[in-house]
Amino acid sequence: MQKSLFLFINIALFIEVAYTYPIAKHKTEYVTANDAINFLTQYGYDPCKRTTNSNAPRCQSTLESMLKSFQIAYHLPVTKQLDTDTLKLMNAPRCTLPDYPLGIMDRTKLW
Repeated sequence: MQKSLFLFINIALFIEVAYTYPIAKHKTEYVTANDAINFLTQYGYDPCKRTTNSNAPRCQSTLESMLKSFQIAYHLPVTKQLDTDTLKLMNAPRCTLPDYPLGIMDRTKLW
Protein backbone atom coordinates (compact mmCIF):
# COMPACT_ATOMS: atom_id res chain seq x y z
CA MET A 1 0.00 0.00 0.00
CA GLN A 2 2.74 2.47 0.96
CA LYS A 3 4.76 1.54 -2.11
CA SER A 4 1.85 2.27 -4.46
CA LEU A 5 1.07 5.54 -2.64
CA PHE A 6 4.72 6.57 -2.90
CA LEU A 7 4.72 5.73 -6.62
CA PHE A 8 1.46 7.64 -7.18
CA ILE A 9 2.83 10.75 -5.43
CA ASN A 10 6.06 10.64 -7.43
CA ILE A 11 4.17 10.31 -10.71
CA ALA A 12 1.83 13.15 -9.75
CA LEU A 13 4.76 15.41 -8.85
CA PHE A 14 6.56 14.53 -12.07
CA ILE A 15 3.50 15.36 -14.16
CA GLU A 16 2.97 18.61 -12.29
CA VAL A 17 6.57 19.70 -12.80
CA ALA A 18 6.80 18.46 -16.37
CA TYR A 19 3.69 20.31 -17.56
CA THR A 20 4.06 23.52 -15.58
CA TYR A 21 5.25 26.42 -17.66
CA PRO A 22 6.07 29.86 -16.28
CA ILE A 23 3.96 32.78 -17.44
CA ALA A 24 5.74 34.41 -20.33
CA LYS A 25 6.63 38.04 -19.87
CA HIS A 26 4.74 40.16 -22.36
CA LYS A 27 6.70 41.36 -25.33
CA THR A 28 6.01 45.06 -24.75
CA GLU A 29 7.77 46.92 -21.98
CA TYR A 30 5.76 49.88 -20.71
CA VAL A 31 7.95 52.90 -20.03
CA THR A 32 6.46 56.00 -21.66
CA ALA A 33 3.20 57.86 -21.17
CA ASN A 34 1.90 56.54 -24.51
CA ASP A 35 2.74 52.99 -23.42
CA ALA A 36 0.86 53.57 -20.17
CA ILE A 37 -2.20 54.90 -22.01
CA ASN A 38 -2.22 51.83 -24.26
CA PHE A 39 -1.87 49.51 -21.26
CA LEU A 40 -4.56 51.23 -19.20
CA THR A 41 -6.95 51.31 -22.16
CA GLN A 42 -6.32 47.63 -22.92
CA TYR A 43 -7.07 46.59 -19.34
CA GLY A 44 -10.22 48.68 -18.91
CA TYR A 45 -9.12 51.85 -17.13
CA ASP A 46 -10.29 54.27 -19.84
CA PRO A 47 -13.92 55.13 -18.99
CA CYS A 48 -14.42 56.59 -22.47
CA LYS A 49 -13.85 53.19 -24.07
CA ARG A 50 -16.45 51.57 -21.80
CA THR A 51 -19.34 53.90 -22.58
CA THR A 52 -22.22 52.20 -24.36
CA ASN A 53 -24.57 55.16 -24.61
CA SER A 54 -24.20 56.79 -28.02
CA ASN A 55 -25.98 59.91 -26.69
CA ALA A 56 -23.45 60.37 -23.87
CA PRO A 57 -21.58 63.67 -23.78
CA ARG A 58 -18.06 63.66 -25.11
CA CYS A 59 -15.84 61.81 -22.74
CA GLN A 60 -12.35 63.00 -21.93
CA SER A 61 -10.10 60.81 -19.86
CA THR A 62 -6.62 61.79 -18.86
CA LEU A 63 -3.59 59.70 -18.11
CA GLU A 64 -3.75 60.96 -14.52
CA SER A 65 -7.34 59.79 -14.02
CA MET A 66 -6.57 56.36 -15.50
CA LEU A 67 -3.42 56.05 -13.37
CA LYS A 68 -5.41 57.01 -10.28
CA SER A 69 -7.96 54.23 -10.95
CA PHE A 70 -5.18 51.71 -11.58
CA GLN A 71 -3.27 52.71 -8.44
CA ILE A 72 -6.40 52.51 -6.30
CA ALA A 73 -7.33 49.10 -7.71
CA TYR A 74 -3.89 47.67 -6.91
CA HIS A 75 -3.43 49.44 -3.56
CA LEU A 76 -0.49 51.50 -4.76
CA PRO A 77 0.24 54.98 -3.43
CA VAL A 78 -2.03 57.29 -5.46
CA THR A 79 0.37 59.71 -7.10
CA LYS A 80 -1.36 60.00 -10.48
CA GLN A 81 2.15 59.77 -11.90
CA LEU A 82 3.94 57.06 -13.83
CA ASP A 83 6.19 56.19 -10.88
CA THR A 84 8.40 53.15 -10.37
CA ASP A 85 5.81 51.13 -8.40
CA THR A 86 3.20 51.63 -11.10
CA LEU A 87 5.61 50.80 -13.92
CA LYS A 88 6.80 47.70 -12.08
CA LEU A 89 3.22 46.43 -11.79
CA MET A 90 2.42 47.30 -15.40
CA ASN A 91 5.43 45.30 -16.57
CA ALA A 92 4.65 42.27 -14.38
CA PRO A 93 3.40 39.15 -16.19
CA ARG A 94 -0.39 38.96 -16.27
CA CYS A 95 -3.30 37.48 -18.17
CA THR A 96 -4.83 39.37 -21.08
CA LEU A 97 -8.25 39.87 -19.50
CA PRO A 98 -9.22 43.43 -18.57
CA ASP A 99 -9.61 44.39 -14.92
CA TYR A 100 -12.88 46.19 -15.59
CA PRO A 101 -15.20 46.34 -13.69
CA LEU A 102 -12.83 45.52 -10.82
CA GLY A 103 -10.49 48.29 -11.93
CA ILE A 104 -12.99 50.93 -10.86
CA MET A 105 -14.42 49.17 -7.82
CA ASP A 106 -13.23 49.43 -4.27
CA ARG A 107 -12.07 45.86 -3.70
CA THR A 108 -12.04 46.28 0.07
CA LYS A 109 -15.86 46.35 0.08
CA LEU A 110 -16.31 43.09 -1.83
CA TRP A 111 -16.25 40.85 1.24
